[in-house]
Amino acid sequence: MSQCGLGVAAFAGVLALASLPLPALAQQCEGNPPKGGKYITSAEIYIDLARRKPKSEDKIRLYNQAVEVLTQGFERQPENPRNYVMAGQAHIGLEEFESANGMWEQAESMWTCYHTELDSLRYDAWVRAFNLGIRYSNNDEIDKARDYFAAAYTVYDQLPQPIIQLASFYAREAQESADPEQADEARQKAIDLYRTALATLESPRLSDEDRAQYGHAAYFNLAQFLAFDERFDAAATAYEEFLSIDPDNATAKSNAAVVLMMAADQLADKAADMEEGEEKAAVEAQADGFRERASAHYADLVAREDLEAEEYHDIGVGLARARFYEGALVAFTHALDLEPYRASSLEQLGFVLFASEQYDSLTIVGAALVERYPLNMNNLAMLANAYRETEQSEKALVILQRREDLKVEIERLEMTSEEGVYLIQGVLLNIGLEPGAQIDLQFDLRDDGGEIAGSATRSFEAPEQGAAARIEVEIKSCRAVEVDEEARGRPGAVVDAEVSVEEQSLNSGQPVCVEVPVSGFTYTPVGPGEDATGT
Repeated sequence: MSQCGLGVAAFAGVLALASLPLPALAQQCEGNPPKGGKYITSAEIYIDLARRKPKSEDKIRLYNQAVEVLTQGFERQPENPRNYVMAGQAHIGLEEFESANGMWEQAESMWTCYHTELDSLRYDAWVRAFNLGIRYSNNDEIDKARDYFAAAYTVYDQLPQPIIQLASFYAREAQESADPEQADEARQKAIDLYRTALATLESPRLSDEDRAQYGHAAYFNLAQFLAFDERFDAAATAYEEFLSIDPDNATAKSNAAVVLMMAADQLADKAADMEEGEEKAAVEAQADGFRERASAHYADLVAREDLEAEEYHDIGVGLARARFYEGALVAFTHALDLEPYRASSLEQLGFVLFASEQYDSLTIVGAALVERYPLNMNNLAMLANAYRETEQSEKALVILQRREDLKVEIERLEMTSEEGVYLIQGVLLNIGLEPGAQIDLQFDLRDDGGEIAGSATRSFEAPEQGAAARIEVEIKSCRAVEVDEEARGRPGAVVDAEVSVEEQSLNSGQPVCVEVPVSGFTYTPVGPGEDATGT
């Protein structure tokens, strides 16, 4: 659900299933005890032969013969529950899972001690139906896959896997449908199915690992669709229930905090339209309660030392939205400790310092932002305000004039990477250049110490005045390293920090290019277009 900014883990496949032993329970048997007879004997022979036959037509013929003889048994021995047990097995052989379920329900209603035996038969039938569903799903035969997953749940309703698979089909339909009513209907079906799946998590056939995996899939996707329907409180509850299974899951905590803030905002909007009084006060108090719950989750996350920079950044964004600025400052500082040139975290740190009126610190952060990303109105405005509030009027005027002279702005810059190649994307807004004017920018990848880890210079054409254009540049992380003569010729020799290079590079007698870790990026206007930018 992109509009909510959630990082949701979807169920992406099925692992091999482990059949865990079920505990034996002492049971007082009630009903008609099973017995043998010619109908049972004949059916057993037909079913055994069917299982041995390699050809499907022979199997079908023999299973049908078993059903026919057992139907006679229903009439001649109506009190014998064994007929129904055997009939269910024959129907499974014919892949008639609903009929098998009916037969087994009848058998257990006639003799209660069939429960353990039937549980085993149902599980075996479940495996068969589920595997058929997976096969058809892998072949993109979705209607058949849907039927078999539904059959698996019909015949054995104690495991979550087929329900999660069914829910994923409706989830996809909800996302892809162009008909809003159809999409809403599919989304509600997915919500109901994920809730059904959650009810099966206590099955003794699930290992703790499986319980966590399937719980993650069901809880996260349920919460995602509840949030999409703006049922934020229910979405938060789903995440918090998952946290009872996996209390250290950072994504669940972060997502719970996000939707709790959404729930608080929702209630705040409602309260704004209400007249003063007890009812409005109660709604505002509920909104404050949601914010406090969100803050508690964020506080837990900020206190952790095992998260990635991106996770700390997202935590900081959530805390800033909740106006818990002290925690947000800690989160963004953690992110920058890990990746000192992370542009988005530095920018957000600046916003939080401005919002919390910490102008002395903002002069330092603002100056770093303007130096690293000079063509940005917000960065210049923050620094000018910081100088003004710290009584550095002359510096403030210089920055304000620089902002006034800016002819082009670069904003919404983001960096992604894959196998040492970094893609920087953003938006270029033409403020005062002639359309088609050349804008030259040098982008530099930076390591944790600020050293350049790769560079590229690109020229962009200014769009129409007042218009924006997407820009992007690819840069490979690469630093030239002189190879020590003593190391040259030794395969895998270490030539820079802990970076190893291949034999052919070492033998070339030339500096080699080695990939280095990248913390972030900076850019600088260069060349003929430098003056045109207003910097």
